[in-house]
Amino acid sequence: MGYQIFILIGLSIFLDASGSIEQFIASATRSFEYVGIYFSVATDQSRVDASIKALIAKGCRVRFVLLDDQSSNETFQFLEQAFALAPASLRPRVIHARNHFIAIRETLAPAERQLLELRLHQLPLLVSAFRIDIGERKSALLIDNKWYGSGREKSFGVEFMGAMKEGTLFETISTSFARISDQARPI
Repeated sequence: MGYQIFILIGLSIFLDASGSIEQFIASATRSFEYVGIYFSVATDQSRVDASIKALIAKGCRVRFVLLDDQSSNETFQFLEQAFALAPASLRPRVIHARNHFIAIRETLAPAERQLLELRLHQLPLLVSAFRIDIGERKSALLIDNKWYGSGREKSFGVEFMGAMKEGTLFETISTSFARISDQARPI
């Protein structure tokens, strides 16, 4: 099964998506950024890792902005309820994701390491964002929306593509995630 896509003037809505996140990541030419809780995919993580390493090898900047495992217990409890996760199961996932990307960064050559940036935030986000080549003529923003208490299988994606124009929904959402990213603590 592929994507079920509705296109509305540069906006795609993905319902029941089973397409390749690796292909979306690989479409970046200058920058790729993920802002969310922890970066996890239902497919083979090694393929995603290979896509990220390939971006870095061609000089593309990559940034992951993840939930800080030092966030409050209340934040973790809220997010576990929101994502329909078992109690006390989210913090280990967040720690695993952070450590995973730290390990990837450590495997890179020194010149490439500076292209992989890791940051931590403490916000209870119910939406994550994949930002590609923001500010370029061909940019993309994929938003992964989750409904409170419904679990990941009920999430859906909204993709914005093309040039970002001031005052548009594309610009508003992208700027919001840029603020989260910029305020996050580098590690």
